[in-house]
Amino acid sequence: MKKLVSMFAFIATITLGAFTLASCGDDEVTPSTPSQPQGPTSSCKVSVRIDHNANPNPFASTDKDAEDKVIQEVESLMLQALENTEGIVKKYGGYYYEDSKEDQVLSAIRASMDKLEPTIKSKKLDLDGQLVCEVSGDGFKTIWIKAFEYTQSLISFTYKDINYCAINDSEVGVVIKPRNGLGDSAYAGDIEIPETVENDGKTYTVTTIGPKAFYNCGITSIVLPKTLTTLYNGCFCYTKSLTSITLPGKLNSYKESSGYATSSATSPIFDNSAITEAVLEEGITTLCEKMFDGADKLQKVVLPSTVTEIPNQCFSRCQNLSDITVNGVITSIGAQSFYHTAIKDLSVFKFKNASTEKWTFYKCDQLEEINIPEGMASIGTRCFSYCENATSATIPASVTSMAIGIFESCKALKEIHVKGDKPATLEEMTLDSGEYTCTFWKLDFTAQGITIYVPAASVDTYKKAPVWSKYADYIKGE
Repeated sequence: MKKLVSMFAFIATITLGAFTLASCGDDEVTPSTPSQPQGPTSSCKVSVRIDHNANPNPFASTDKDAEDKVIQEVESLMLQALENTEGIVKKYGGYYYEDSKEDQVLSAIRASMDKLEPTIKSKKLDLDGQLVCEVSGDGFKTIWIKAFEYTQSLISFTYKDINYCAINDSEVGVVIKPRNGLGDSAYAGDIEIPETVENDGKTYTVTTIGPKAFYNCGITSIVLPKTLTTLYNGCFCYTKSLTSITLPGKLNSYKESSGYATSSATSPIFDNSAITEAVLEEGITTLCEKMFDGADKLQKVVLPSTVTEIPNQCFSRCQNLSDITVNGVITSIGAQSFYHTAIKDLSVFKFKNASTEKWTFYKCDQLEEINIPEGMASIGTRCFSYCENATSATIPASVTSMAIGIFESCKALKEIHVKGDKPATLEEMTLDSGEYTCTFWKLDFTAQGITIYVPAASVDTYKKAPVWSKYADYIKGE
């Protein structure tokens, strides 16, 4: 079934404030009417914004330059309306009216905006949200509301009990089936999404799962199409009955709808879901930030050989994740990517000139041995902080630099085995408080009985190297 989705609802709201001035004065006043305010006055100003939360089409793209142009044009129209309103005067770049003439001014603004309505309508603006216009001050008394409706032919339909919305002439995405006013989805049971769907005699390829499509719904299993290329934010968050998922090999795009915008660049996709196992098929090359962040039931993940980078917070707060299969060679691991997971063995990774960012393995308290595989080149700030059960750490010869506090608060740590013949560069810094920090910051070498083991032939080299020399008494050969 085809239906037209109303895409653009333009709401113009006019409000006036009641900020009383002690005196207006006569200097630099450019009157827009024959008379100027003589008594106590209130000030008002124009503002125009676009509210994307009104967007009924989650796949609509946003053209920032076009939006800015529309805002400027409408602001100009609004200012003209003010300047042509009897009882309003311009002073110091602002607009004022006498409190005693408020009713008269409000009526005049209504009349001005009524005249402006055809001009706004004639623009046929192509934007994916509500355009909200207001004249505002302190108090915010709403006095005028108009609704400008613009529509674009966007096809949405239901095929075998799944809702779809057209992305373009040949592709569609799965969209939410609303269950209540809270943004929850009504899908339930076993779901299989086909590779193609039909509507009104036309065939579309299913490439996308839209924002919050399965948010807090009751699906128990899902089969995703091999044609899937894109996931939107929140599409599997809070799925309480879905325990496993396989992501197909063409998936390499992750987007965030402006209608569900958050403060982060990319929102979680599986946050608070019940999945315990996720398999990513060969062909996937890209994961996204926060992809599995907060999936606290997740226990097993299989990454394909085509994945070489793990972005920031990708598996953050997956506190039960212990079974990780990494089939590719990893070149970078982002900040907090395995924050507070149950990973037990770093040997699951194969590295090549790899780097870690800050807090990468922070609070991984199931690590009893921090054995970093060969191929790691640099270790980021506080990378293994609060791995409180680790008793030993091994740093391969490939590591050339180590940042501040990589073993911060690793209270059980006794042995640090360094394999390189040449000492790696250790970072050091003096904080604003005057406290000295370096790579081994927050380790109590004496109380914990920590020994740094280095190649026997390089003991003297390490003891004389910058920063290492501060720990000379704890360095031994092996």
